[in-house]
Amino acid sequence: MKMPDRDSALDEFLQQHVLEGWLGDLPLIEQRFAEQQEIIERSLIDSLREACRIAAKLQSAGQKGPIRYMYISLLRTGIMNNEATYRIDCYDERWFLDPVDAAVHWNADFTFQPLFDRMRQLDELRRPYGRRITVMDIEKIQQIEAIKYHTLTVEFIKSMMPVWVEHPDWNELKKAPGCAIYAGEFRDESELLCQLEDNVNDAVNAGVQGEEQNERWTTFS
Repeated sequence: MKMPDRDSALDEFLQQHVLEGWLGDLPLIEQRFAEQQEIIERSLIDSLREACRIAAKLQSAGQKGPIRYMYISLLRTGIMNNEATYRIDCYDERWFLDPVDAAVHWNADFTFQPLFDRMRQLDELRRPYGRRITVMDIEKIQQIEAIKYHTLTVEFIKSMMPVWVEHPDWNELKKAPGCAIYAGEFRDESELLCQLEDNVNDAVNAGVQGEEQNERWTTFS
């Protein structure tokens, strides 16, 4: 019997073991979130607070200006190592040319762990196919599938923004007019989550940081 060629074997493998696999992971993600919701939410807020503390110290030392951008970014290199690592950065007006990092890492394994477990299973399932399906193929599949889990993570981050923009550590940080928070992939495509409203720019420029009610944010769903 003639064995299927590589393309046919890969198509069969995807159809049988990959394309709908993420649907089975959704209940696992939902269950873990329900069981650890407080811990998960606190881990994100704590990481955001730490990024703010670093930025505030750099501002006090004259090394960083008012914050114009905060990015919460997936590190694709972490996915290769089965690590769901997001980098949180605070940039001033210089954006990516801001020479001083105010960055921390946050782990989102509550969404990604089922993916990593499934990819280990795929590595075993590919073996009967011999050289027609390689370790590199599984790595490529993992990177493609990761987009779905990243989307779920961004939705969680969005849900936390109304809480975060009211947090004292964020409100007390010196911010530039139009300050905005984004989520996406590191130095790649990102989505605007919320932005400081224009009608408070005068207060921000004047350094009015003690009156937290002066800060009003538009959040985007």
